[in-house]
Amino acid sequence: MSIKDTYKTVKNKVLKYNLFPDYPPTTDEHDLKTELISTRCYLFIFVLSLISLLLYGTVLPRTKTVIVQLPTQEQYIHLYEQHSQTLICLCSLIAVPFGKLITQLTPTYHEVCSSQFVHDEWIIYLNSEPQNKLYYRDFRRTSAYSFQFLSQLCRLSQQTIDDALLTLQSRAYITFTLISKELFLQQTQLSIQQFQSSTINDFLFTFDFIQSTTHANGLLSNTLTNYQFRLVSFLDSFYYHLTTQPSQYNQGNCTCDNPTKCFELSAIYNSNFTIEFQVPGFYLGCYLTDSLLQSTLECLYSQQCLKQIQFYYSSTNYNLTPLNSTLPSQYKPQTTVQQMLNQLMLEQWLITISYENYYQQCRPMQCQYSYIRSFNILYTITTLLAIIVGLQKALRLL
Repeated sequence: MSIKDTYKTVKNKVLKYNLFPDYPPTTDEHDLKTELISTRCYLFIFVLSLISLLLYGTVLPRTKTVIVQLPTQEQYIHLYEQHSQTLICLCSLIAVPFGKLITQLTPTYHEVCSSQFVHDEWIIYLNSEPQNKLYYRDFRRTSAYSFQFLSQLCRLSQQTIDDALLTLQSRAYITFTLISKELFLQQTQLSIQQFQSSTINDFLFTFDFIQSTTHANGLLSNTLTNYQFRLVSFLDSFYYHLTTQPSQYNQGNCTCDNPTKCFELSAIYNSNFTIEFQVPGFYLGCYLTDSLLQSTLECLYSQQCLKQIQFYYSSTNYNLTPLNSTLPSQYKPQTTVQQMLNQLMLEQWLITISYENYYQQCRPMQCQYSYIRSFNILYTITTLLAIIVGLQKALRLL
């Protein structure tokens, strides 16, 4: 058979190809023509659908959403690593108290706040010398008040921190959706830093306000360190009137008209009001509170300095242990009390937050995520079979 004959045979079979023959086969020309038209429509729609389906399945991506019920923390971590951009887990508890998240809450204070220098025994010892025999500027006369104030500062700082920590523990951490560990730690650390700063700033604002009020009112110190009483004769007569005169410090270079900037080193004097020993780091000024804030604690780190002070006391058998300069500290011995108070006497404010506790409090009931699926062979085959069956049923009705 020639190629031409083969071509004619194939062409004839194609033109007469019938997918919907009647049984038994019909000889009616109209029915045969209808069956051929149905076959060609079927093949055309089938090929067109196949091309469309392949293009849709391979070119156009589809988004698939997956829901995971009651995920564990390990499951969440795995899901977050794989689908961090689309993963959403709604918390069953939106507002979580910080107290439920904190695993460690340990403020550490300057060593002096736990030393014998803030105890009553030391303050009583400093005040043991007969006060009426001492010069009003003598360290032995003023130091008891200074260390009593130092003790109060330590207690006030500790009480402020304790109250603030109670407030922090009752404060709510609000989160609608579960967040990653990295973001959680960033947010909580920022909240804690803001909380610490506001606690210190609020304390210092109140403290400075009290100090400013004292200065503005010109209150007379009971130790007579800011004003001295003077008897002044009236018109060269035998009549006198009592006046006050601002005290002078720093060899007369400043007066208590400006009490916040008038200081000199505190000293121990002899009976002739001559300086016997100047106490390193300790200052005396118009108000003992201001004086202590300007002072340093360097003498308390020196055994020799402490022995020198005790030398001028009648009782020298008081056992003193100096502060330990080798302990890790953010403060140097030359740091002023004011600088330490600016940090509430804190060495460190250790607050540890647990992500595990946060996850347990959030308790997500379900997590969902979505991903893009570009081609699914099973989906394509299933759809194609559905088209074939549908076409067959529809075209058989023609």
